[in-house]
Amino acid sequence: MPDGNNLTIDFSDASFDSGDQQPVPGIDVDVVFPLNDTIETVGSGEHEKTGNEFIDNRENTGNVTATSIALMPSDSVSGMMEEFMFEFDNDLNEDGDDTQDDQGLRIISKKNGAEGIQEIELMGDFQNLHDGGVLDVYINDGQTEGGAFTFNSNLDGEPMTLGANASKDTAYFVGGDTDGFVMNENDNQAFINVESTSTMGGTFSGAGGRDYLELVEGVVSGNGALVSFQAGLGDANSAFVTTLDEGNVSFYIDEFELIKLTDSNDIITIGSQTGVGVTNYFDASYFGSSSNSMMVVQTGFTDGGYKDVVEVHADSNLMLDFDFASDYGVGVNAVFNSSGGMTVTGTGGDETSPTIDVLVKWAGGAELDDGSPNAMSVDYLVATNNKDEVTNLGDIGITVNLGRADDGVDEFLGSSSSANDILDARETHTLAFMNSTANDGYINVKGESEMGDWLDADLKSVDYIMVRDTQLEGITESDQIWSNMGSVDVDFYKDNSHLIGSRIIGDREEGLGLGATDSYGAGYDVMTSAQIDSFGTDNNLRIFYEGSHSDFTDTGDTVVGEEGQFSMITGSSANGSSWESDILDGSYSKGQEPGFYIDYGGKKISCIL
Repeated sequence: MPDGNNLTIDFSDASFDSGDQQPVPGIDVDVVFPLNDTIETVGSGEHEKTGNEFIDNRENTGNVTATSIALMPSDSVSGMMEEFMFEFDNDLNEDGDDTQDDQGLRIISKKNGAEGIQEIELMGDFQNLHDGGVLDVYINDGQTEGGAFTFNSNLDGEPMTLGANASKDTAYFVGGDTDGFVMNENDNQAFINVESTSTMGGTFSGAGGRDYLELVEGVVSGNGALVSFQAGLGDANSAFVTTLDEGNVSFYIDEFELIKLTDSNDIITIGSQTGVGVTNYFDASYFGSSSNSMMVVQTGFTDGGYKDVVEVHADSNLMLDFDFASDYGVGVNAVFNSSGGMTVTGTGGDETSPTIDVLVKWAGGAELDDGSPNAMSVDYLVATNNKDEVTNLGDIGITVNLGRADDGVDEFLGSSSSANDILDARETHTLAFMNSTANDGYINVKGESEMGDWLDADLKSVDYIMVRDTQLEGITESDQIWSNMGSVDVDFYKDNSHLIGSRIIGDREEGLGLGATDSYGAGYDVMTSAQIDSFGTDNNLRIFYEGSHSDFTDTGDTVVGEEGQFSMITGSSANGSSWESDILDGSYSKGQEPGFYIDYGGKKISCIL
């Protein structure tokens, strides 16, 4: 339990200071609580007031119960106000008498990564935070150069709204006598602390919309969570959650599409149907009629001791997302192994940077005849906006989003035995290619989005790149791009670098001519939806283009296939009749590079549409 300074404030005292002092700019809060490091009880009855100015503004706000508070820590305790756990209780002093006299809120806080606990008990009239009531909390964390107080800077000044109310899209569920909650039909955010010394129960449901749940590590015990999608109450997208330490935390979650684990070590198990049918957010016309539903899991950081463990039945649909590390200067080194699992460790940063240490274990799924996995545990990997390294040592293709390149050049080494490794660069609309100057045998790809330079990656043995052929208006953040991703036009580049140097007559060493080149893509060429029905002894030959995907518009390219297998629907010889004229409006004439071609027996054969 808390080993630091404890402060109890009873603001139901009739003689509690009253006034109209509002420290939060533009916000009228009900009660203002200055906090210091004195062990004391302040309020009514036998206790004397200390002279601190506790300001009760309820006469001015017109509220009977306190629905908003401001915490004003002194310099001596401000460092302890970084991590929080909140408990609401109708019997705060645990005397067995559930009266309004000791209803209140217990706040336990500490400094990130440090020992020592600060406990604050606020006794007075609140709404019932377990039954539709809410409380907006503002925590002073500094001052501007002009002397104005700043609050909740990590939330961009927005309140931390405790409790749950159907009219709210964000909920910080508080411990105590809770029995779950069903959120509204909007896109919601929910936060649940799994502190082992607290109590949490019931079923928490995200309901409709695209809903995000973040589990918060214990403030007192520092414990993480155990999340099992194999033990939920509903379908395979429901999960049972408990603490990794002994305690009274035991609840269910349902209808959440994105889940972030704690910043301590956690264990999560993914069932065979987890992610199936949970969302249509990732569906798109260029993926055909099949669902692209996935459960999104963010592992969070660890405490530097134990690993986060993700046990996955590979028949599931799982996206593993490390974008949460982007603001901390930390990248990832992700290695997919031949046994269907992977490891992820943090890179970059300094000695103060948080730790990423994840073990993903293949825990069943489709197998080959020899018993080896025929599906990867992770269907889609999202890296960070810092320098990342991704390596596929397995035989099954992987799909990777390398994120933005804010710090260094990303590296993606695909499998040498798979022809299905994919870079998802759909956040960009323009690509530029060159041979890497840092990594021999790699191709450097740079991409631009509506927000400027985005992708900067060295690729080797990466078979396909997805990129948008649609520029969007009014884009200020990446989420806006993703919300439009299902309806934009997307093109596909294929790594045809094996054709460079090939000769139509003779072999590479002794044939006629100088051999095939690629003046634009350094080996990557646009894979179109057009084909030549018959040429020589081959049929249905795909037509490729050596220039930029934006030189013409091809809306007929649709991807089909299953995990680890990439293929485009059969092309059509009727497609592409206008592409040559589209390009002629630009810089190229017929017969000049870049141009259209087929891959015929490992040779580039030019064609005119």
